[in-house]
Amino acid sequence: MTAENLFLSSLFHHITGASFLGLILTVPWLNLYVHGTYITSAHAHLALFGAMGFLVLGGCYYILSRGTEPMRKPYWFAVIGVILLNLGLVSLSFALLMAGFLQAYLWRYLGLEFMEVRLLLQPYLILRVLGGGIFTLGDLILSWRLIKAWWETR
Repeated sequence: MTAENLFLSSLFHHITGASFLGLILTVPWLNLYVHGTYITSAHAHLALFGAMGFLVLGGCYYILSRGTEPMRKPYWFAVIGVILLNLGLVSLSFALLMAGFLQAYLWRYLGLEFMEVRLLLQPYLILRVLGGGIFTLGDLILSWRLIKAWWETR
């Protein structure tokens, strides 16, 4: 079941990050302001890991856990890992989006100095690091479950 959760996560992040946010970034009069800001970084995180990373993890989990009996404790351990991965990715991408919109407004629209804007974005970038920490914790939990499932089927 966790492989299905990973595939559904991939679908969600593909629709929101790769498709919707990518479509917004291609509108010329918006791209003029947001190109090269943290909005592009949020799009990249959601599109690359959100769409492709979860797809690869789902395939790995499906292949490596074949032949093991689904037990309640390891299953919930893996589900917690998937939830933390999703929460971390969404929170870090949301922090990057907030920083990017503020960056585009202050830097590109109002014309403030780049380094002045960079200092104003520091709280959002700290939130991004916290989201990355949640993501890393979920990654470690899911990686441990994948290695353990592989070890049991050897």
